[in-house]
Amino acid sequence: MAKKGKPTPRRKKPNTSAKKSANTSSAKKPSAGSKSKAKVETPTATAAAPAPAAPKTQRQPKEQKEVVMPFGRMNYILLVVGVLIISLGFYLMSLDEFIDAKEFSISLYIAPPIVVGGFLEIIYAIMYRPKHTPSSNSVQAS
Repeated sequence: MAKKGKPTPRRKKPNTSAKKSANTSSAKKPSAGSKSKAKVETPTATAAAPAPAAPKTQRQPKEQKEVVMPFGRMNYILLVVGVLIISLGFYLMSLDEFIDAKEFSISLYIAPPIVVGGFLEIIYAIMYRPKHTPSSNSVQAS
C-alpha cells in the first residue's frame, strides 16, 4: 500500500569541482529583454583559487588495542556457583508434595534462604574485582 502525502524534497549536492574559479570571464549577463536583475560576478583581487586537494596517503594499519573483558575467569566461576545454588534451592522447594506450616519442611524453611543466598552470590560475582598484585617486572628500590 503506497503512502499518501507529499514526497520529501531532495537535497541538491554542492558543486565542489575545481574547474570553476573566482576569475572566470564568462559571468552571466542579463539579456536586453529580461526585466529581472541578475548579479554579475566580478573578479576581485582578494579572491583566492580553491585549494588543491590534499594528496591521498596510504592507510597505515591501526594498532590493535588489547580487548579488556568486563569479567575475569573468577567472575564467571562465581556466576556459575550462584546459578547452581539457586537451582539447588528450587529443587529443594519441589521436594515436598504437601506443605504444612505446623510441621518442619525443607521446602518451606531451608530452600528460600538458599535461593536468596544464590542471588546474593550472583550479585557478588558481578561486583567482584581481583586485587592486583605487583608484577615481577617492576623494579623495586633496595
